[in-house]
Amino acid sequence: MRFLARMAQVEQLAFFARNPSKARPYANRFIAAALCQGAALHFLDGKCGVKDFDIHLFYIQHPRYRQLSRTVKSFPEKVPDFGVRRLDFIRSVVPARIVDANKPNVTNILRRFLGERPTSNSKYLAEKAVVGLLPERIFGKVIWPIDDVDAS
Repeated sequence: MRFLARMAQVEQLAFFARNPSKARPYANRFIAAALCQGAALHFLDGKCGVKDFDIHLFYIQHPRYRQLSRTVKSFPEKVPDFGVRRLDFIRSVVPARIVDANKPNVTNILRRFLGERPTSNSKYLAEKAVVGLLPERIFGKVIWPIDDVDAS
């Protein structure tokens, strides 16, 4: 998982280097990076296996530039304990109304986004699992699904 967090950091910086026009409106709107879909389920149960790693980078939606990029950056990489697997980086824009400006708690923002399902992407992500990678305070934390013990 640490490897995936480092790769998410590298890709976040590389994306804005490749797309400088996106840097101004979005570079400072980063919320979190998370492991999603099947690989996140595997993290939870250790049973389903991992064919690829879907890593979402979440950003607060800019009021003027509402879309960031739907392009998936995908490449093969040797992942510790898994061998060569495809890493898919997807940028997800979270509507600003989801973010509580008074309490910008990363976990709560992502859970609200997945729970309210305001976008087709959030509906899709909520079908499986989401595990935190960045920032450090959410590393390895199960963001979704919410279990009864951690539903604070």
